[in-house]
Amino acid sequence: MRFLFLTLLPLILLSLRGTRASTFTENEIININNQQQKIQRRLHGHPIGKTEEDRGLIIINKQIEEMHSDNVGKFKPKRAKRSVEIEFDPHLTHVVNLNSTFTQLVVHWMGNSDDSSSLFVIGRNYNSVTNTPESIRYSEVYVSRDYGKSFLSIQDSLNKLMMKGEAKVYTFYPVNHNTMILADQINNCIFITFDGGQIFTMKKLPFKPTFLSVDPQIFRFVVGYNIQDASPTLYISNNNGLNWRPSFEHVMSTSWMGYSLFVQRKEPSGKSTIFKITNLDIDQTIGYVRPEIVLEDVSDFFEIKGNFMFATKLNNNGKLELWVSHNSGPFRIAEVPMPNNDIEGKGYGFQREYYVADASEGQVFLCVTHNQTSANLYISKYAGISYTLSLNDIVYYSPHYSPWLPDETFADIHKVAGINGVYIASVVQHTSGKSDIHSLITYDKGGEWQNIPAPRYGSDGQSLCKLNNECFLLLSQKVQEDILILSSNSAPGFILAMGIIINTKKIEPDLYLSTDAGNTWREIAKQSHFYSFGDHGGIIIAVPKGRKTDSVYYSYDMGDTWHKIRLFPESDKALEMYGLLSRPGEASSVFTLFGSQIGLEQWEVIQINTTSLLGPPCKESQYKKWSPSDEREGTGCILGRNIAYLRRKSKEHCYNGENYDNAMETRNCSCTRGDFECDVGYDESGHNRKCHRLPDHTKEDDYPIHCPEGTGVNITQGYRRVEGDTCLEVRGSGYLPIRSLCPAREENYFLLYNDGQFLHRLTLIIQMRIYINLQDLLETLPLIIKQILYFGLLNYQ
Repeated sequence: MRFLFLTLLPLILLSLRGTRASTFTENEIININNQQQKIQRRLHGHPIGKTEEDRGLIIINKQIEEMHSDNVGKFKPKRAKRSVEIEFDPHLTHVVNLNSTFTQLVVHWMGNSDDSSSLFVIGRNYNSVTNTPESIRYSEVYVSRDYGKSFLSIQDSLNKLMMKGEAKVYTFYPVNHNTMILADQINNCIFITFDGGQIFTMKKLPFKPTFLSVDPQIFRFVVGYNIQDASPTLYISNNNGLNWRPSFEHVMSTSWMGYSLFVQRKEPSGKSTIFKITNLDIDQTIGYVRPEIVLEDVSDFFEIKGNFMFATKLNNNGKLELWVSHNSGPFRIAEVPMPNNDIEGKGYGFQREYYVADASEGQVFLCVTHNQTSANLYISKYAGISYTLSLNDIVYYSPHYSPWLPDETFADIHKVAGINGVYIASVVQHTSGKSDIHSLITYDKGGEWQNIPAPRYGSDGQSLCKLNNECFLLLSQKVQEDILILSSNSAPGFILAMGIIINTKKIEPDLYLSTDAGNTWREIAKQSHFYSFGDHGGIIIAVPKGRKTDSVYYSYDMGDTWHKIRLFPESDKALEMYGLLSRPGEASSVFTLFGSQIGLEQWEVIQINTTSLLGPPCKESQYKKWSPSDEREGTGCILGRNIAYLRRKSKEHCYNGENYDNAMETRNCSCTRGDFECDVGYDESGHNRKCHRLPDHTKEDDYPIHCPEGTGVNITQGYRRVEGDTCLEVRGSGYLPIRSLCPAREENYFLLYNDGQFLHRLTLIIQMRIYINLQDLLETLPLIIKQILYFGLLNYQ
């Protein structure tokens, strides 16, 4: 399921586009970040509850930009490639005028992920300045059951359920593929459908539904409260919102993990307590749920991401500490190292803020601000407790020093979907009094980062870089552009992004494509565009952004050749587009455009069905095997394995189909240094990437806390396998743990003898007998001991 925000509001941005997208002065950074001093101790998340974006909403803003002098926006594909122009065809495009001038649309796909033909749309007037539900004066709900080919307003049906007044639906809360809740924050009610929107039931609520949350397991429990109350009361429903009962007071946030609900409650001391509720399915008359206290004295925010829970506390010295729980285990203090140098005089102090950027694949990417002007990115080692530095000066913003992004905290890091371990991040590099933003990519979850190489030639055949210069791409993420990097699980290796080449005079970003997980890139179109791909990467579609257009462009050969489709039968009609989307998963070949005519501002929705343009279904001979490591140097392995996918050949003109399965083959590789990270108590130093023991970490610290004398245990050599890595172990590599015995107490006189199964140590003075399993001993000593009697009289004095 997916949401889409489409906004027509004028938006004033502190824009960092073009040359400003890659360069700004040190003073500007300091001025922006100094506002951070207002609130210095935070675990960044939404202050109360979850944002709409956390529920999967995509926000697209219309910006007031100077329109191009051309009447219609021009698309500039690669030169010398023959393209086809398709005149308006009613079988390909369908245009619907919603006859409304709302400033914002919220779109939700209803149904199963593989059969979501229904679109629900809320039109609402939204005030981006106040950013509050009270700014909603009027709204209307539309539904389409044919992928956006036609829309029907269901507003009258909702109004009739009100009996008095009009429904003012603000947002959607999906429950499952058939059940959905529509929230009306003006009339304090909700509308519930259990049959995909055919029939709705209206329920009045004892609170204003500014926040609702549905359990992600059995899709029956719903919790809600009014985030605008000074002391919110939590209400719980165990039947999808039909009945409610009050529970906690003074609620700060709620989160789900598995079948349990976690509630953060503010205490009179100003701190908060985290409670866990596992039994929500109780009699409605009880009205109170007996909770379990999970963590007390939380100083700020509590958040759940993936299998991790995070909270912050202040210790006795006033230092902000991050506490982490993994898989619902006990909370432990996270070990976040301080930067080991201060070459540029940044004045690193204690940790001021934390932000969890990613918690997938069993590890945590954590942003930490140590001073007022920069943030570092750390990667967790084990259970989210111990962290090592991954990147210095990652691009990071919070609402306290980014007023142009209200109530949103983010780090510029994109997880490449479909391939584990691949991330793209933006960092600030300081040179000669200015700061340049660069894009970096990693293939081992932040172990090593590298620049993103730019292509030598553009889509028009002209040179982009001089041969003797190193050229790198800066890909647009949140800080530069509202069109984000696109990757999908349905098309492994495909990445679409707007970008510019660093250290050039180019101002407007162009459209770039990588088909090998970011190893190489091609410029496939000039200027800024909305873009998407469908049919599992078999088709790319693009439409000009910020310019009027009467056409959409598509390519089925990975951007080598583009074809033009006219959208309207009228020769003089053109729209400015505000958003382009495909059905969730990017497997469909049906796309939906949202735009309006300049001056009229009425929403027009355009469905484009490109299925007939892709040719017949693909045959087996039209596919080839592709691996993410095909173009990479070295072993060609990512996270210890080589994965081969089945991919349509780029020049073949055929249709994958929604049921296409890019079957893959997996082969594990032999372990190398890149498959390991430094273990707890060790740090990497020097160019040879060796992990050395930290000064405050002794050899005894490598042994487990509970280590019975004579027991065989694995002792680290300073390295730990990267989480999710499946490489094959190679003995003698120096990276794998070695077998050792737990340390024995020092004794003056003892006798050693062997009975074939155990090695016995008899202390002669106090007659204490210790048994040591020979198998453990054989794994730790090069000498083979078998059926030999030892008698020793040893003096350790």
